[in-house]
Amino acid sequence: MNLTLKGEAALNERGTLVGRSWSWPQWLAVAGTPFLVIEIYAVSAWLWDGPHQITQYRDGHNSPWFAAKMMEIVITIISIAVIVHLIRDIRRKRRFFTFDVMFCLVGATIFWANEGCNWFVPLWQPSSYFINLNSVMAYIPLVVNPEAGIVPDPFYFLFAMETFAVLGAAMLMEPIMQAVKRRWPRISIAQQFGILALFGMIFASFESLVAIPLNLWDWPGVPHGVPMGHGYRYPLFPELFAFGLFFAIPVSLRYFRDDKGRNVLERGMDHYSPRQRTAVTLLACYGAVQLATWGPATVTLWPLGWFQDEWRETLPAHINNGVCDKGVVQNTRYGPCPGDPGFRAPFPGSLRSTPERSEASPMRRGETAALP
Repeated sequence: MNLTLKGEAALNERGTLVGRSWSWPQWLAVAGTPFLVIEIYAVSAWLWDGPHQITQYRDGHNSPWFAAKMMEIVITIISIAVIVHLIRDIRRKRRFFTFDVMFCLVGATIFWANEGCNWFVPLWQPSSYFINLNSVMAYIPLVVNPEAGIVPDPFYFLFAMETFAVLGAAMLMEPIMQAVKRRWPRISIAQQFGILALFGMIFASFESLVAIPLNLWDWPGVPHGVPMGHGYRYPLFPELFAFGLFFAIPVSLRYFRDDKGRNVLERGMDHYSPRQRTAVTLLACYGAVQLATWGPATVTLWPLGWFQDEWRETLPAHINNGVCDKGVVQNTRYGPCPGDPGFRAPFPGSLRSTPERSEASPMRRGETAALP
């Protein structure tokens, strides 16, 4: 008879080690490896080509500009508070690679997927009033949308949110979930996960209540979107539920612990050296977060792009950013926007034979933006 614990050595009846089985950390580390290879390739090509800020369609210091700056100030304050926590955590545990540090390092790698929902056609359009850089999407293999790289990624805001604010939210959830467990001692893990996802949906409501009405970004043609007034629409399903899962998965990695205080990514590796445990845990955390990012937070949104309604004529230029012909933005390489009459989705290489753009047309990969 063998006594086997997941990730531990198996013992036969004589007490002899007969082998080790893999558990969640090892499998998630393996799952994260192909994502890491592709991200290194895409980000390296992006850096080699020269990232640049997109400012061509800005129009002075108007209300969207002030709204974007306020959001960047708020995320900076949150980030500083989390950094203070990280420094204290490192000093208390007397090691640099605490789980919270690894959590933030992994969060810092999400930025390459920020516009992943635009894989096939333009769908989510952020404002160029944010501190931005051209999207990494153009450098990811197999991306269908030939103009995916000209979307202005709100790099500073989203990078800070994904790196620090998600950990801050996870820290905020800890006392809340402890109070829930005291109130309902028999609550199951699945029910606790559902509560975390529910809070993720509450955090996601910021998008519909703040970001969209302030013209910080938009889903111009999303089908069956909830009307927000003035032509704005929000994809309640699946965006709200997708963000709930995206939030709950990484937070669960930090929250659920065994009686030894180990989370799911720290168990089953007692036979590894400390450096090996750190490396496997870091790569496993990366794999879990990438699966959550590209799975529920991205792939679920792709079908929305295939069935879009016509984009509104009043779409601001700093939201369109020369992606397609709509309103004041015309003569783009892409042509009609998704949902417009006569729209046919271009594919990589199909835009090379189109006439040269006018000044209102979007930038090609590698071109620098014109200053306002």
